[in-house]
Amino acid sequence: MEKQIASFGEALSSIMNAKKISVTKLCQMMNIKSQTTVSRILKDESSYGKTREFHDVLIRNDPLETNEYDRQLLSEALEVNKIGKDMYRAKKEMLYFVNKKIDIRQFVLSGSSASAGSGVKTFADLTETYKKYAEIRICVVNCIFDGVIKSLADILTVCGEKLEIEQYIQTETGLFNEVHQFISLLPVINIKNYFCYKSQSASLIDEQPDPFKNFIYALKKTESGEAETDIVSINDDYTFSILPNLAGPAAYDFYSGFFNRMRARYYPIKKSPEPKPPLLSLVEITSHFLSLEETWQQMIIKPDFGFYAVSADKLARVTDDETRECEYGKRLAEIHDKRNKNYCKNGRKHTGIYTRHGIESFIKTGRLSDHLPIFRPFTGDEAREVIRDIIKISDSTPLNQIYILKNDIIHNQYQYVLLNSNIMMFSDNRTDYGYLNYEYIINSQRMIKVFYEFIVNDLIPNHCFSLEESMEILKKSAE
Repeated sequence: MEKQIASFGEALSSIMNAKKISVTKLCQMMNIKSQTTVSRILKDESSYGKTREFHDVLIRNDPLETNEYDRQLLSEALEVNKIGKDMYRAKKEMLYFVNKKIDIRQFVLSGSSASAGSGVKTFADLTETYKKYAEIRICVVNCIFDGVIKSLADILTVCGEKLEIEQYIQTETGLFNEVHQFISLLPVINIKNYFCYKSQSASLIDEQPDPFKNFIYALKKTESGEAETDIVSINDDYTFSILPNLAGPAAYDFYSGFFNRMRARYYPIKKSPEPKPPLLSLVEITSHFLSLEETWQQMIIKPDFGFYAVSADKLARVTDDETRECEYGKRLAEIHDKRNKNYCKNGRKHTGIYTRHGIESFIKTGRLSDHLPIFRPFTGDEAREVIRDIIKISDSTPLNQIYILKNDIIHNQYQYVLLNSNIMMFSDNRTDYGYLNYEYIINSQRMIKVFYEFIVNDLIPNHCFSLEESMEILKKSAE
C-alpha cells in the first residue's frame, strides 16, 4: 500500500542491474581505481559526504546514461542517506498538506459479503446508511486509512448528537508512523463526539488476533429502540468484509465487553473540557497562549490572521459594552494587549503562513481564523484596515515575516502553531472555543522536528510566494 523508499546504494544497484552494468564496468567508466569504494557505496557503508561526491560526479559525467526518472531516484535516495529512511518518509508525508489527494481510495465490499444491503458497494455507502438511525455507536480498532477516516468524519458532522465514535489505536514505533497517524486522524480529531484512545504499549494490539487489527463494530438503534449490529473487518487490499444487521443483544454484549477491556488499557488522547462560562474559557486559553508566546518564537500556519495581531482599539470596536466592562472581559483585554505587544516586538521572530483564500474570506466575512464568539464580524473596511496595520508591523519589524501559500493546503480548516521546534499546537477553526482544550498539544520532539523542518526547508521555499511577493499580495488585498 506504500511506496518503498530506497537508499542511495539500493537505488544505484537497481539502475546498474537494469542496465546490466557491473561494479568493475562502472569503475572503468568513472576512472575509479578502487572497486571497494563503489562496493561500499552500494552497501551504504560510506559516509554521506563521500556518497554525495560520488553522486555529483555520476550525474555530471553520466556514464550510466540516466534518464530524468533515474536522476530523481538518485537525488531522493541521497537525501534518504542523509537523514534516514524513517525521517525521509515522515517528511514526504508532510506533503499531504500541499499536494491534495484528489481521489481518496475507497474500500470496496468483498464479494463474499454481498449481503450488506442494496446499493452498498463501498465503505462510504455503508456509513451513509447509518444516517437513518436514531442512535449510532461506532467502535473502531486502528483503521488508519483515508477512505475509512473520511467516511467517519462525514457522518459525524451530519449526525451530530445521535452518533458517537470511539477509536482505539496502537502506539506506533517509528517517526513516519507517528506523523502518518496524526495526519490521518485530523479529519475527526476535533469533532465533539469523537473519542480516541491510544495503547500504553506498542505490543497490546499485536496480542489481538489478526481480524481485530482493523476492526469496526457499529451498534444501530431505530426510533422504536430495536438494535442491530454491524461487524466490519477492514483489509489491507482496499476491501472490507461485513456481518451486517445482526439482531438482538448477543453481539452487542460480547463486543461491549471487548471494548470495555480495551478502554481500561488505553489512554485518551483528547478529553472533553469541563463546562465553564465562555468568557472564563477564553481567558484561560488566551492566558495559556500568552505564557508560551512570551518564551518562544512563533511559526504559524493559518488560513488568515489571528486576533492577537489586531490592535486593542480595533478589537474594542467589535466588542459590546457589556463584555468590555465585565470582569472576564477586562481580563481578556489585558491579556490581548500583552499578546499584541509580543506580536509587534522587534526582538522575537514571528513567521506567519497564510492562504489567499483565507485572507479574501476575512475581508468578505469579517471573521478571523480564530474569531472569538464575543466579537461581531469586522466590516470590509475594518478588515482592510486590520490588514494595513499588519503590513505596517511587518514593514517595521524585519523579524515579523509573512508568507502566502501558492495553493490552499488540503486541511485548510486547521491551524498550526509551532513555538520554536519545542511545542506544536493545532486546532480546528470550525470548532467553537467551548470544545478547544490543551490535549491538542503535540510534545513529541521528533514529530515536531519533522514539522518544523518541513515548513522551513520545503513549505516556505517551494510552496510559498517569496516575502516580497507575499507582501504585494497582502497590500493588494487591503486596497
